[in-house]
Amino acid sequence: MRSRCGKMYVIGGFGYMPFGNPPGLLYEYDPGPDKWTKKKIFVAGGEVQNERYSAAFRSLESYDPVANRWDILPSLPGAVHGNAVAFIGNRLHTVSGKMEGGGFADAPGKATADHSVMEMPAGGTQ
Repeated sequence: MRSRCGKMYVIGGFGYMPFGNPPGLLYEYDPGPDKWTKKKIFVAGGEVQNERYSAAFRSLESYDPVANRWDILPSLPGAVHGNAVAFIGNRLHTVSGKMEGGGFADAPGKATADHSVMEMPAGGTQ
């Protein structure tokens, strides 16, 4: 995907290690200086399902590929999975999703049309 600032972001990876890259890679390419940079990866929300229960999470974590470290960040305003998140400046926007575990975000059940915004510390998005 190409952004308005002329930078390109490459996200992906193949989950089976002997045949590819580890999952969750995120790189930014800046054509001006012809430079690739590893970026932090943010994971917001999620769900668990097993034979006893299903639930959605409020968790927010970031992975720094340079330091090879996960950081636990302040929780989301509510539990959600199947949501969309994006940074605009230092603000994390969380939109839509399902507030309970069990199925796809667009499946019947308690879904939200909420748009939550969390201000992150400076440097938190790099």
